[in-house]
Amino acid sequence: MTTKLTGDYIELYKVVDPGGTEVETLIGLTHDSVDIGFDVTTAQVTPHMSGRQESKAVTDAVTISISGIVVTSLGALQTLGVLDATTKAITGFVCPNLEGLRIKVYSCKGDVTETQSWLALDVVVTLSDLSYAQGDFATWSAEMMVNGTLTLESLP
Repeated sequence: MTTKLTGDYIELYKVVDPGGTEVETLIGLTHDSVDIGFDVTTAQVTPHMSGRQESKAVTDAVTISISGIVVTSLGALQTLGVLDATTKAITGFVCPNLEGLRIKVYSCKGDVTETQSWLALDVVVTLSDLSYAQGDFATWSAEMMVNGTLTLESLP
């Protein structure tokens, strides 16, 4: 099952200390959609002494796929942990686990901007595409595996 997040634009934030004294750092934005995949299987359970079998849906994995992410400075790549601050060299395509990833979806309707917000905890980010020029903007795409929870924080 896949959920597609769409809006006029979408912002991605690295969140440090989610649920505590949160600190958000913008790591990119996109006009493309964000796909959230839920790998759901059905487990068969026979409760003790009942004699009948019950089916339970179990979520095995939650993945987030994003493409066309733009950053206006290389600092966002340093925040992700894939760019060395001194040499400006790519250090790898798998980022250190993020404590939290916040996805904010903005829909502009006249003078009103509506926001939908999602928070994913314990996220592994694997870049599938990265293009940058020193001192310039960068674009990247990623597949993300959510090891913790994924929560819809707010709806418009």
